Amino acid sequence: MKKLIISVATFSCVYFTQAQVSTGSKIEFTYDVSGNQEQRGVPGGSNPKKPLAKDSTQVDPHTELEVYTKAIENKFVVSPNPTNGEVVLQWEPDMATKILNIELVSLMSSATTDISRNQSNSVQIDLSREIPGLYLVIFYLKDEKVASVQKKIIKM
Repeated sequence: MKKLIISVATFSCVYFTQAQVSTGSKIEFTYDVSGNQEQRGVPGGSNPKKPLAKDSTQVDPHTELEVYTKAIENKFVVSPNPTNGEVVLQWEPDMATKILNIELVSLMSSATTDISRNQSNSVQIDLSREIPGLYLVIFYLKDEKVASVQKKIIKM
């Protein structure tokens, strides 16, 4: 029985391999610059020339703005978060000239407080006297694409 199964399997492989080679048809694949498959098919066949994947070098303008916004947001850090008291607001040195104003907003009471800063790349604020809840730090920027960056703080 084993010999019968092996011989049928061998015959099938040889037969179908020869059939593929004898017809001369091959499947072609084309890829974009990122290695994504664009098209597959038989050469000379009536395959539509519609790509399977979008070329990654073509950037959607909305996506480009989102990427830029995210990059700006990542230049600001609030730590430790959550906190019981002291919080440090930090930003990268290239953002120091772009910051117009920093504001702390309590989402519990809607109270706003302007945060004064010096020429360094960080500010330390004390929330120990504030009520527990959610606070928002808003960095107002002079940037053509991003007007402000918001960071959340959880006060325990």
